[in-house]
Formats: sequence, C-alpha cells, structure tokens
Amino acid sequence: MRIARLPKASVAVHVNGRALQEYEAESEDPMTATSYVETVNGAEFSVVLKLDRGFRPGDKSLAVNVSLDGSPATGLLIRENELKMGITQSINKMVDEVDGVSCYRMFTFAQHKSSN
Repeated sequence: MRIARLPKASVAVHVNGRALQEYEAESEDPMTATSYVETVNGAEFSVVLKLDRGFRPGDKSLAVNVSLDGSPATGLLIRENELKMGITQSINKMVDEVDGVSCYRMFTFAQHKSSN
C-alpha cells in the first residue's frame, strides 16, 4: 500500500515472507495508511515498511507508528542517514507485560473457530 503524500514509501503485511492481499480503507488523516488483510489463523506476521532511495519526509527523521485492530502496538524512529539510502524494515513484535515483567510478543493472528 502506498501513502498518497509519501510516494516513495510503501507498507505491507507479510506472513512467511509473502505479502498478504490488502483491502484499503478510507483514512481521515492524509499521512495515515489504513488497510485490512484476511487473517491466517494463528500465524505470526510482520508489517514491512519500504522507503525507496531518495525518500524525503521533509524532516531529519521519520516516526513510524503501528496500530493493530485500532490500538497502538509499537513504533520506530528512522534517522536521516537511513532515509537517504533507502530502507526496508520489518516490524513484527511489541513490548508486552506478563506477570509484571516486560517481554516481546510477536505479532500473531488470533485463532478463529468456525461455527458449522
């Protein structure tokens, strides 16, 4: 998926190294890209950000925030030197708290049971 105001940037959801089919959704914010994908029961997934060489955000760095099911999950900061070279960044985990201890949790689709 491309963001209209950032033509040298793209984002995709991957399972097992392959991009999933995306279904774009309207976004009120022109700097936000929103899409939906069909889930793969129990599969780990990643959000892959690709910035083509020559990407210019208009600032010295780019903040990337990932939300899952409408809730903030994680983010990263990409500095100016990385932006100039072009970069592909895979984001696949978030910090979670389990029994009072912070740990990483991989992005994983929930298991859906069909009711036949």
